[in-house]
Amino acid sequence: MIDSVEAAEKTTLSPKTLVIGVVADWVSAGKTLPQDPTLKYIEVDEISEALLERFEPEVVLSPLVGKGFDAIDVAVRLTSCGYVGRLRATSPDLPNPKLVTKEIRSICPKIDFDLLILSELSKIEH
Repeated sequence: MIDSVEAAEKTTLSPKTLVIGVVADWVSAGKTLPQDPTLKYIEVDEISEALLERFEPEVVLSPLVGKGFDAIDVAVRLTSCGYVGRLRATSPDLPNPKLVTKEIRSICPKIDFDLLILSELSKIEH
């Protein structure tokens, strides 16, 4: 049985999101990365079994196309580390997002992959 303190900690720190990108570029561009214990920012080459076991992300967030990598690279790397959770890739509007989603799902069927189209997100905010 989980005691109330442990249950409260899990509630407070969930869900955890692993954010994949070029962190050094974000920082050098003057972007402020939110300091939140439920977020972890890493470079694509830092994905490892040990990191996934330690951080236990509920979702992994990545650009569809980043500097030197894309969502397929991220999905393949996550799969090779045994990850079977959610991977969401951000993208500007695409002519055929279903085709992209279908391709990545076929390459890594154990990953729960979907796209977050940024133009759709901006419509929600306004």
